[in-house]
Amino acid sequence: MQGPAQMQGAFATRISSAGPDLDVNPKAAIAFTMLLHELTTNAMKYGALANDTGQVHMDWHREGGTLVFHWVETGGPTVTPPTETGFGTRLISALAGDLGGEPQIAYDPDGVRCTLRATIRDITGPSGTADGSMDAVAGDAKTPETRA
Repeated sequence: MQGPAQMQGAFATRISSAGPDLDVNPKAAIAFTMLLHELTTNAMKYGALANDTGQVHMDWHREGGTLVFHWVETGGPTVTPPTETGFGTRLISALAGDLGGEPQIAYDPDGVRCTLRATIRDITGPSGTADGSMDAVAGDAKTPETRA
């Protein structure tokens, strides 16, 4: 994961992100990519990106050995909580599980909020740090890393 992203296109002024660089392992890169895709798709179909004024803000930070990721939608249509657990919610939960965490999804009238807490060690490998550096330890020097 890289710090604040440069957004382009139609949503350039409506999506923002903030957080430190973080080297993640390939499994975590795929899970985060799919998680962001699902959240973005839902925002475009039903949420903050479904109108001309809504905003999405993502941020992440480290709390000890835990990565905390926030997705916050504002300014979209009024949110109504779903009456059933749909495919998207199940997918988000499964992807969060792949990251060693569990999502907390709030369907606030002002916008959907999703918080994910994941153990840094599970998403970076045994020696990852949230500042993007990797401390090599025996057996970890050959672990492939990628940025998501």
